[in-house]
Amino acid sequence: MELVPALCVKNERAVEVKDGKYSNLGDENRKHWHPSRILDELKENYEAAYVLDIDGIERNQPNINLIQKISQTMPIWLDSGPTTPMGVMDMLVVGADKVVISTRTLRDPTHIKEALDMSKNIMISIDFDEELISASQQVQEMGVSGISQEAKNAGCDTVMFFDFARLGKGTGLNRYEIGTLAQTFEKVYVAGIIEPRDVDELKSLDVTGAIVDFKKLKEWGHHE
Repeated sequence: MELVPALCVKNERAVEVKDGKYSNLGDENRKHWHPSRILDELKENYEAAYVLDIDGIERNQPNINLIQKISQTMPIWLDSGPTTPMGVMDMLVVGADKVVISTRTLRDPTHIKEALDMSKNIMISIDFDEELISASQQVQEMGVSGISQEAKNAGCDTVMFFDFARLGKGTGLNRYEIGTLAQTFEKVYVAGIIEPRDVDELKSLDVTGAIVDFKKLKEWGHHE
């Protein structure tokens, strides 16, 4: 099973969430780690990295200059919160290998097909916390099964199941939703809080891979 390192960026710096706030990642001398440096190390062992652009997601102001630079280091799967098909295309143009369309920022389910008609380098993130997460009531009411069918009909072959319940509540893997997605799509990745003990269970569900914080992967001592 494939393990994909994940990295958060904000204000062109690598960050992590502590006590509900973003803090810059750096060494003991408070020198921050530039995302390019991190990706340069990761490329030795991984084929791609998952990058969450916090400025894009929260303020609709993606770090264009940073994305252009880091995409030259290694292929990146970018989640910058695009809200329109053209916003997706903009991220591909600046260098993302794949662009994530997340249900939490998806305004209209028809945007999935519109984006896929322009490029196949797209993956759908099904964000979940006991129910589908979306700012759009229309999307939320479709539920996981409805949005999955929409994506499948549009020609999507790769999805991510991002279980936010694991972040706040430490719940176990949602075997039902993950298993159903694995039977529906060619490639399924699982994100959230992924622990080493989850790997065998995910393998049994026939998922393609898991998206794991790059620091955790270092702690695991994992190498592709």
